[in-house]
Amino acid sequence: MKTLQHFLITLLALLIIGFFGCSKESTSVGVIVFEKGTNKSAVGIPVNFGYSSSGGVFSSQIVEQTKTTDANGRVSFKGEDKKVSYSVGYPNGLDYFGDGTSLNQNEHNTIFLYTYPFAYVRVHAKNVNPFDSNDHINIGGGGGFLYGANVDTIVIQGPFKGTQNGILGWDIYKNNINTHFSTELYFVGRDTINYTIEY
Repeated sequence: MKTLQHFLITLLALLIIGFFGCSKESTSVGVIVFEKGTNKSAVGIPVNFGYSSSGGVFSSQIVEQTKTTDANGRVSFKGEDKKVSYSVGYPNGLDYFGDGTSLNQNEHNTIFLYTYPFAYVRVHAKNVNPFDSNDHINIGGGGGFLYGANVDTIVIQGPFKGTQNGILGWDIYKNNINTHFSTELYFVGRDTINYTIEY
């Protein structure tokens, strides 16, 4: 009789452990944030953990939790809703662009994110082949036109994602002809590089 009681108690304990221990799958993530280029830990970066909620043609990000990276650039999250696709990311800051990615559902994820420090370009724009006073140039596509046959000026463009290659583009209008140009530059994070456009 005691053997049967021991057996039933052991079976009951195993069922309880199994029910509570494995009743829910979860999506968890360990996030490590680095600064692009230097690979230094990004300390004090607010990281969001959430999922996309779709409503008709609109969708929005539902943030479940926000935590700040520690002295090693690390933070972790756990989500219990096994029906949603979680993601982690952080918004743009005062001097960097954010990063983010989606997670594998119902698994533990280890994610590496990067901060991209702001970078700028000091552009020296000079009209060396003037046609007429309607000549103009638009640098970076931001709608800032420089007009005139005698343009010789410096403009600051940015911010760009720093510590990596990127594209600087511009449009030139002469004799009612619009021509687009672009070049690949290496943008230096937290710095301003120089570039000259002669048109």
